[in-house]
Amino acid sequence: MGDKEKILFRELASFNIIGLINTAITYGLYAFFISIGIPYMVALILEYCFGIFFSFQANRRYTFKHTGHVTFPMIISMIGSYLGVLCLNFILLVFFVESMKWNPYLSQFLALGAAVFVSFLAQKYIVFRPRKF
Repeated sequence: MGDKEKILFRELASFNIIGLINTAITYGLYAFFISIGIPYMVALILEYCFGIFFSFQANRRYTFKHTGHVTFPMIISMIGSYLGVLCLNFILLVFFVESMKWNPYLSQFLALGAAVFVSFLAQKYIVFRPRKF
C-alpha cells in the first residue's frame, strides 16, 4: 500500500469514527426532537445545524489535519456541501416515510448511509482541499 492509499485509508477511518460520534449525537437530537412533538422534517434540519458545526471542527482537525486558517470560502463550501447532503437526506427520508410508509426512526437511519458517503467526498474534495490564493 502506497502513501496515498495509507492517507486515504486513515482519512476514511477517521471520518467514519467522527461520523459515528456525530451520527450518534445528531440521531439522539433527532429522536429527542421527535419525542417532544417536533415534526420529523424540522427535527432533521435542527440536527443538521449541530452536525455541520461538529463535523467541520472535528474533521478539520482530526481527519483532514487542516492547520491553516478557517477561510470564508471554506465555510461557504462546508455549508454548501452540507446543504447538498441535507437535500439528499431529506429526499430519502421523505421517500421512506411518505412512500414506503416506514417509521421516521428507521427511515433516517437508512438515509444516513448515502448521506455519509456523499459527505466524505464533499469534505475531502471540496471543503478541505488545498487552496491556492
